[in-house]
Amino acid sequence: MRPPAGDDHERNFLEIVDRHGWHVMLVYGDDTGPGFAYSTGIYERTGRPELIVFGLKPKVSHFVVNDYAERTIKGESFEVGRRYEDFLEGSLLTFLSVTDRAVLSEYTTWTSWYYQGSNYPIFQGVWPDKKTGAFPWEPGFAQDLLERQPLLAPSPSVH
Repeated sequence: MRPPAGDDHERNFLEIVDRHGWHVMLVYGDDTGPGFAYSTGIYERTGRPELIVFGLKPKVSHFVVNDYAERTIKGESFEVGRRYEDFLEGSLLTFLSVTDRAVLSEYTTWTSWYYQGSNYPIFQGVWPDKKTGAFPWEPGFAQDLLERQPLLAPSPSVH
């Protein structure tokens, strides 16, 4: 069941979900944390997880979340730990399954509001170090990049 819209921001948010089938929220980075983007509405529409990605340029983050949404709507499903070549040009992307509700409510506030406290699945899209190709849990990943891409779930078994 959808939440009632209490103000213009909530009404606008719900209108975007109705029009497109999902909403992409961009959060710009600052001194307190990295930028990120996340979806709302994919789970309701497809039964597949929502998506959050950190540390990419806003336009790229927005593209990745939209691409994921469009592909899930067409029936494609994605596996935790599998490496996908076609989300980021010249780089891989893999998914983690985020299950910590406190973490989710901290980062995906609009999605939590939308689902009114109900559990919803969400993947974190994780990118590798461009210089080494290593993911955050692999040797060769520059640890300073973790500031741009905090991991919200344990590392996957690699496929």
